[in-house]
Amino acid sequence: MIIGIDANPMFIRQAGIGQYVANLITHMVRLAPDDEFVLYRTGMWGESKTPAGWGGNVRVVSAPKLLLWARSRLDELDVYHGTSYRLRGFGRRGSIVSIHDLAAERVPGVAPRRWGARLASEKTKRTAHRATLILVLSEHAARDVGDLMGVPREKIEVINPGVGDDYYPERVAGGREALCRRYALPRDRYVLFVGTLEPRKNVPTLVRAFGRLTRIRRSHCLVLVGASGQGIEEISDVVRGSGLDGEVVMPGYLPQEEVRRLYSYADLFVYPSLYEGFGLPPLEAMACGAPTITSNTSSLPEVVGEAALQVDPRDPEALADAMNAILEDETLAVMLRARGFDRIKQFSWERTARETLQAYRRVGSR
Repeated sequence: MIIGIDANPMFIRQAGIGQYVANLITHMVRLAPDDEFVLYRTGMWGESKTPAGWGGNVRVVSAPKLLLWARSRLDELDVYHGTSYRLRGFGRRGSIVSIHDLAAERVPGVAPRRWGARLASEKTKRTAHRATLILVLSEHAARDVGDLMGVPREKIEVINPGVGDDYYPERVAGGREALCRRYALPRDRYVLFVGTLEPRKNVPTLVRAFGRLTRIRRSHCLVLVGASGQGIEEISDVVRGSGLDGEVVMPGYLPQEEVRRLYSYADLFVYPSLYEGFGLPPLEAMACGAPTITSNTSSLPEVVGEAALQVDPRDPEALADAMNAILEDETLAVMLRARGFDRIKQFSWERTARETLQAYRRVGSR
């Protein structure tokens, strides 16, 4: 079978979706050496070399965005997978689209450009109805696609993403101290957040909650890791307004290896997002041994189960109480670490890849 995949998110470092695409392709290629994978990226018309580490059944081709459809027809694909909301290619036997979340529709105010968000939503809806199959990452996302897009449930398939083997606890002598020096942290212990600094991640509420922890702040700082999005100005304003200048560190986007180290030495990971189609950072944190707090909304309870404390993400007092509970009670922290290690066993990229290949074969056999 010839499988076409929109790999553009992987090449443009598109945060969580880019990681999803990279891990999915890496594992599918290993599991299906007899299939041919054609990876598409936007650029000049042409063909690139196979990325290092992938077999000879993979090739990367490029074309201007408006010509990707024509390029994919020339490649005579059996199945095409649009990995990020759109179908820019064509499969002779069918097409699959991944819809990761519908945050703009579910959380008013998270989209900076109202009309642009409405147009994007309409495009996603048309794509959903045109696709042969829709892949989502959680049951919550499946319900949203059905409710908001009017798509029959039998056309939607849930395939959870995985947690990579490259997330594991680092415990080396002097490791925490070296990390704190590298990022000029004002304390030698810290509370961590990882994610794009955008409105739906709800970071201002986390900052306000941290500001309530007067005693904890003597020994801990707050580290916010992630690329700056539309919400960065509000976060900075809340930091200043809460009197937390010098206690909140924002190192920006960091490579995966550095994020793993920060997870590993964090006393607590907090992810108070208002809405997620899945939400990998809590699982990544658990894999590295960080006790975790997350929201009791959208897909996040489905993701973390009983392995994390869940709170109302709009209530800074409740969030502060949960943070204080873990940081003051080592027994609770140890229990959450153990539950986290057990929880992540349910999520592997090999399983994700195997189930996605099965979806390709069902579509390709029609």
